[in-house]
Amino acid sequence: GDPVAMKAARWSCGTCGIVNKATVSVCAGCGTKGEIDTGQWKCPGCSRDCNTPTCPGCQYRKPLDKEGIPQIFEGVRCVFTGIIPRSIPHWSEWKEWQEAEQRGASPLNEITMDMTHLIYKEGFERSDKVRKSQKMGNVKVVCSEWYYQSVSLGVRLDEDPYNLTLPQKKLVAASVQGTTKDLTDAYVDQLNNIATKATSGGAAKLATRPS
Repeated sequence: GDPVAMKAARWSCGTCGIVNKATVSVCAGCGTKGEIDTGQWKCPGCSRDCNTPTCPGCQYRKPLDKEGIPQIFEGVRCVFTGIIPRSIPHWSEWKEWQEAEQRGASPLNEITMDMTHLIYKEGFERSDKVRKSQKMGNVKVVCSEWYYQSVSLGVRLDEDPYNLTLPQKKLVAASVQGTTKDLTDAYVDQLNNIATKATSGGAAKLATRPS
């Protein structure tokens, strides 16, 4: 058998769900070659205990390790629109989903009553998800730059300068990474304060490995 398979006590087939012995690398039920992963994890999508990179129940991809990563999106329940292709087996395979989840967010693939953010790509301002989120009243509808800049800086930026529903006063200022962009007054103020916040010890909560 596959020597990698020997490291795991058992593995679940991602095609038919049958649990196979560690000594075999091909599923006894359907003949699919198994995905072996020695680490146990609980699927955020269906709460199933898994030991393969992809949940055999709902195809959710194993989340990235959070250890040492600033949890800047803790409490955020977000839906992406225009960013993740619909053609992939599960949205958890996409970079933005994985990065958001790794930083404390709970990404969703559909609009829900308890969601907090709708993150849209430029050009999708009139999409169905944007319109529905705006009608809900309690959802922050922000352009994807809010997400990308927050990840880049390691700080959750204020949503108001990126909020689709709020008027924005523009000005030209030096952006991060040496580029020049039209930025809002509020955003520039955030950039000016980031260094101070980062050294104060309260800018972001770091994830630690559970004991």
